[in-house]
Amino acid sequence: MKRSRGFTLLEIIIALAIAALAITAVAKAIGSAATVAGETEERMLAVWAASNRLSELRITRAWPAPGNSEATSTMGGRTWYLAQTVSDTDNPDVRRVEVSVFTDVRHSVREYQAFGYVARYQPEQESQSGTQGGTQNDGNGGSSGTNPDNGQGTGAGDATPTPGQTPEPSGQSGNGGNG
Repeated sequence: MKRSRGFTLLEIIIALAIAALAITAVAKAIGSAATVAGETEERMLAVWAASNRLSELRITRAWPAPGNSEATSTMGGRTWYLAQTVSDTDNPDVRRVEVSVFTDVRHSVREYQAFGYVARYQPEQESQSGTQGGTQNDGNGGSSGTNPDNGQGTGAGDATPTPGQTPEPSGQSGNGGNG
């Protein structure tokens, strides 16, 4: 009569330890992927909140006063806290707008920061020029004909060079993160 050979207790313990390590590594990878997905979604919503604020200024043809202001924005089912800084530029008809997006009212964690330019809306130029090729404000913060920003569009992300000029870097920057 032959005795059947099975696994020894030591072999079973080693196999279970290896399986436990593998399961722990897989669980950690899944948790990390979920965290990254959540952070990416949060970052995307913060980018949209900043972009919406800059677009709102251009669409409404607002001429914001230099200085700081605060606002809130609801996006993705949560409230975002916006801090806006408006400053003059070398061109008196253009202002720089910086929008910082925070996750809390105390502004302790900055999620995203963007900037753009708005141009002063001057409806009298539209009625006086009457011809194409004049300096007419298109209502998007930029102007056709003579562009006050060295050939770069004045809206965040605009980069339409005037013929004969080299395109400049985009007017939007993302310095997101926690700092």
